[in-house]
Amino acid sequence: MQKPLIVANDLGYGNLKMTIDEERIFQPTVISPIDQAYDDTIDHTDSEAVKNTVDDLLNQMNVEIDGAHYLVGNAAQNSTIERISTDINARSGKAHTEAAKLVPLSTIAAQVVKKAYDEGEDIFSPLSATVIMAASLPIEDIENNPDDREYYQNIFVKNNHIVVFRNFDYKISVTIRFKSVQVYKEGGI
Repeated sequence: MQKPLIVANDLGYGNLKMTIDEERIFQPTVISPIDQAYDDTIDHTDSEAVKNTVDDLLNQMNVEIDGAHYLVGNAAQNSTIERISTDINARSGKAHTEAAKLVPLSTIAAQVVKKAYDEGEDIFSPLSATVIMAASLPIEDIENNPDDREYYQNIFVKNNHIVVFRNFDYKISVTIRFKSVQVYKEGGI
């Protein structure tokens, strides 16, 4: 059995600030839904192109989650496609935005792919990870709607999540299972 990834997730209105097994990651809290075919894929047999893409995967997250296709984080920020980010003025709070789920899942999955590649695993075979995560939400969100804490926790723990990277002609599939998620008020982790 593989060792769980230890993740600290501070979603942020502008940027996700995440630590995965002590590696700090910053990622724009932005997604871009892709409604049309996006066939600019990399040949999985081109070892140099695969290495370059995996090394830069956090900047090139082209993923499918829950049957929908997105550019995520830096890839969305740098695209010309419509961008959706967290809304500081939303009444429902940060936990209820699509980015609150998609950016952390994609970032964790990208790290799983990078780690598997670095360890010589076949990244085109199904990959998986178990995660223990501490997350934070704005104090105002939790105080105004105490159910947000449980809602955000359940986004992750109620189901296993499959993140499919569509960067290559052979898709990369990462299944993420959250063993535990604790949600704190910002400043608490």
